[in-house]
Amino acid sequence: MDLNEFKSTALQQGGARANLFEVQGPIGAAGENDLTKFLCKSAQIPAQTVGEIVVPWRGRQFKIPGDRTFADWTITIISDAAYELRDQFEKWNQAFQHHFDNVSEVEDISTSLFQDWSVYWMQRDGERTNARKYKFVGCWPKEVGAIDLAFDTNDSLAEFTVTMTYQWWESPSTDGAGGSQS
Repeated sequence: MDLNEFKSTALQQGGARANLFEVQGPIGAAGENDLTKFLCKSAQIPAQTVGEIVVPWRGRQFKIPGDRTFADWTITIISDAAYELRDQFEKWNQAFQHHFDNVSEVEDISTSLFQDWSVYWMQRDGERTNARKYKFVGCWPKEVGAIDLAFDTNDSLAEFTVTMTYQWWESPSTDGAGGSQS
């Protein structure tokens, strides 16, 4: 394979760009907030791991696939001046266990507190592509991270992380293999 073949085959449309993405999802009972897709500075497609079951047999170890687990999902949010997104994430997090009276608003597993979120890869023209959409099923904020404050922090915007726990993620390559895209 020569360079021209490599460029025309492997790097069609310039390859996937890590900075062309959009994150979208409802924030607890507050619902959809369009600020999220604009102020989400970074995200990732978390790892998935299939565990292994080791079966000893005559001095050898035979390894078979075990259960699949999904790593937590962390997003970084640029804080808006009104702290609207931060406030919504804090309220969503508090719904699972209130600060003072140690009670929860979660009555059953079908409650709106568990939300589906999505990460879209964007095409070079700025349009979403469903060919690379990752859907995170049953998200909830495990941690609303700190906002660092300092007198010597100039020329920067406040930001914070949100670590989400979710049940599983779906993608076009897993569609039809036990999951559905919507």
